[in-house]
Amino acid sequence: MSKDDELMNKIKDFNEARPPMASYEDYERYSGVNGHAQPISSLARLQAAATHHRIAELEERLANEREVISGMITTGTVTLVYAPSGAGKTVWVLGSLFKSIRNNLIKGSDVIYFNEDDGARGVVQKAKMGQKHGMSMITLATSQDPGLRTTQDALGLLNMIRLEGHANGKIVICDTLKKFAPVLNKGDMRDILHVFRQFAAAGG
Repeated sequence: MSKDDELMNKIKDFNEARPPMASYEDYERYSGVNGHAQPISSLARLQAAATHHRIAELEERLANEREVISGMITTGTVTLVYAPSGAGKTVWVLGSLFKSIRNNLIKGSDVIYFNEDDGARGVVQKAKMGQKHGMSMITLATSQDPGLRTTQDALGLLNMIRLEGHANGKIVICDTLKKFAPVLNKGDMRDILHVFRQFAAAGG
């Protein structure tokens, strides 16, 4: 018997010996994720992570989605607003959010606004408007938290909010995206959008 045949037989014996993986919880119990020491194949791990094991959970999240901007944006989504500089993107987004707050579609306390686009005068003006509607506005350059001074700090904090279970229903505005990552740097943009997608998947 060749070494290749011997290896294939070992793989076959292992796959036949292990129990079927019906869910990620089965994978954890069998793989050692929570302290056990049973080996598992990469294929079984991938299959255990399949979305169809979580359909009921995902349907529940869909049922709990609510409108952020009527007819356009809901929780559980990542939305990019694109227009030329000076076209009024921020005015439209904030104006729509203020309207949603007044109409009780959302709560101002659920809105986190990173303002990285304004000078001092614009920061003060928007801070006053945000305060009037109960929103939290953060400008990283003037943050009093030494651990919240850079966009990486902000993304890390969003990740922690998600991991702590507080992302559900929270609305995060990053103004503007190019201040969080160079738009032409596909690697950085991919990493940032991944953080946003994870936050949205947790209900934000």
